[in-house]
Amino acid sequence: MKIRGRVDGLASLRGGLAGIAERAALADALAAGAEDIRAAARANLQDGQPPDSRRGDLADSLVITPAAHGLSITVSTTVAQGWHQEFGSLARPATPWLEPALEETRSGILARLRERLTASAKR
Repeated sequence: MKIRGRVDGLASLRGGLAGIAERAALADALAAGAEDIRAAARANLQDGQPPDSRRGDLADSLVITPAAHGLSITVSTTVAQGWHQEFGSLARPATPWLEPALEETRSGILARLRERLTASAKR
């Protein structure tokens, strides 16, 4: 037995949704959120408490890399020390610094995205 169906208007719906979420506005909001995460991570590394980055190498190594499509961004480090501090190793326990930065900034990032989507929808 075969069941066939048809939905009319999908192209129109896609066009309407694309107009609601202006890609540039969302990309800007994500970039601002990534900067918030990087700033919070740097603060976590320099507060004098574990995980303390005494020389500042780890905090200075934080990079923001947008995806080619512009709707996701990665905050990462170029030094292995960051991985070992975040997740631990055989020699030391985990002392997370990046995940707490995400948690500290999550509500602000979501609020910014909500604001941009709402503004786009009103236009």
